[in-house]
Amino acid sequence: MNEEKTKKFLTFFLALLAIAIPLISYLVNSSKKESNEVLIVTDYNDFYTVSSCISRFNDYLNNSDSESLLLMISNQYKKDKKITKENVLNVEFTRLADSEFEPKKMYYQIQNKNVTKFYVYGFLVVDGFDRVEEKKSVYYVVYIDSNNGVFSIEPYDGSIFMDGGSNG
Repeated sequence: MNEEKTKKFLTFFLALLAIAIPLISYLVNSSKKESNEVLIVTDYNDFYTVSSCISRFNDYLNNSDSESLLLMISNQYKKDKKITKENVLNVEFTRLADSEFEPKKMYYQIQNKNVTKFYVYGFLVVDGFDRVEEKKSVYYVVYIDSNNGVFSIEPYDGSIFMDGGSNG
């Protein structure tokens, strides 16, 4: 009889664990996905991926490639600034001819389960023969939609870097 009670208790306990573990896991993951917390990027892959997006954007600016630029700019920014193929090259983006993008600091914020927003600070740099010829600070926001494998970019005022990443 004692053995039968032990089996029932063990069955009940295992059933409870089978329900509790996925429930706890779901609650922990869902709270992460809905967080508005802004965190510093420490993952090299994310840092490199986002930096590459901005480098490509800068290359299109340097080459005056209006079609490619238009595809890269976020839809909301295009709508707010009334950007079209005809006027995209006249939009006031920070430019430096023949420059390369050098990332310095990056924060991220999870927007939803697919989209992550990256706040990026870096420099546009023109290298001379043995020294930096010219350097300009730039700030961007990059949205990466991991589900669809796409990204978009918009200029940013850099306020999060002045505030130390405390808000977005």
